[in-house]
Parts: sequence; C-alpha cells; structure tokens
Amino acid sequence: MCEKTNKTGVALIDSRPLTRISISHLLTSFSDDFVILSYPDIDEFVAEYVDCPYKLEAILINAGVTRVSEDHISNGIQRLKHKHPNLPLVLLSDRDELVDILDAIQIGVRGYISSTFSPAKIIHSLQLVISGGTFIPSKALLEIIEKTAKPIAEERPNGGKIDPAALQTFTSRQMEVFELLRQGKSNKFIAYELGMQECTVKVHVREIMAKLKATNRTHAAFIASQISDLEH
Repeated sequence: MCEKTNKTGVALIDSRPLTRISISHLLTSFSDDFVILSYPDIDEFVAEYVDCPYKLEAILINAGVTRVSEDHISNGIQRLKHKHPNLPLVLLSDRDELVDILDAIQIGVRGYISSTFSPAKIIHSLQLVISGGTFIPSKALLEIIEKTAKPIAEERPNGGKIDPAALQTFTSRQMEVFELLRQGKSNKFIAYELGMQECTVKVHVREIMAKLKATNRTHAAFIASQISDLEH
C-alpha cells in the first residue's frame, strides 16, 4: 500500500522475494529518510503506481546476475522510461564489468550500483541520482579514464594529461566532488548537492587540485571537463 509521507520514496523491483524483502529491510532500517515500496515485477509496479498518492523519487531494479543487454531487462527499462520519464532508473547488479555498466548508461540508466556495496553506500548513491547526478562505480570510471586518457591528451590544445594513478588516490567523497567539478558546478552547488559545508568542498577541491597538479580551480575544472561524459 502507498502512504503519504515526507520521506524519500524508492520503488524496488525484484522478482526474488528473499532479496526483495532483504534489500527493502536493510535500506529502510539503515536510513530513516527512505521508504522502499517493493514490487515483484514491472507490471505490478505500473498497475499500482497509477492510483498511488505517494511521490516516488527513483526506481531501483535488482537485476542480479542478469546482463542489462538481455531483452527482458533492456525492454523493461525502456518501458519504465516511457511510462515514467521523470523517474530516474537505478540498476543494482551482481556484475561489475565495464561493458555492462556502459550498456546500462547508454539505454538511460542513471545509476549503476554493485551488489557488493554496503547499505550506506547504496543509499548515498541513490541520493546522488535523485539529486540529479549520475552514479557509476569508481572502478569503472578509472577504467574508462585509462582507456581514453591517451586520445584525450592528443586532442588537447595544451597537451595536458590526466594521470589515472592520481585518480586512484581520490577518496570516494573526492570522486563525487570531482564528478560535479567536471560538470562545471560551483562550490556552492556542489555543497548543496552533496549535503556538505561549502568550506569542506573547498578543502576537497584544493586536494583534488594538488593531486591533478592543477595550478588553480579553473585549471582543475578544465582537466576534469576533458573526461568523456558518462551521462551519454
């Protein structure tokens, strides 16, 4: 049943009762800010959402070991995008291969969460997507950068390079700040998006600048902007 509440609502679609119940319990018990509405399949979610007075903020699909490229997963995602274009889709998966992550992003998934993540990290990833961001595991981001660093460097007028080894020294928080910096967001915006103090953001930006060997914030933003846009 749907209830009116001020909490963040997330629809969880998972065909397996045990994992569906377990994930719902873990997330709601770990954070008082979330309410998880569970559905065994897309059909039931679509049918119940029509008359639901409760405002959902995202849809979380647990794909398990199934590849996103398989028809019933990709077709289901396309159907949800058509029915609810304003609800961001997040995939929870047992697979962490780069090809699977890129397939998911390309068909419109806004978040790709590994089933190895802790409940806290899953919640934080959902919050990032709900706030308008895109989330992929940092391991995948580093792999993409390693594959694209050389051609990107060759195309840059100033010949600058992003050192993948430097990115490996980033904390998870610095990676989040770096992603928003890459999008050209201001310190104030980053602070709002990540629920931080602006002075804390400035500390992270300074540390990012040092690790990237950037001369100033503008230079750091320029270096970050050269990374291939993961949202497309």
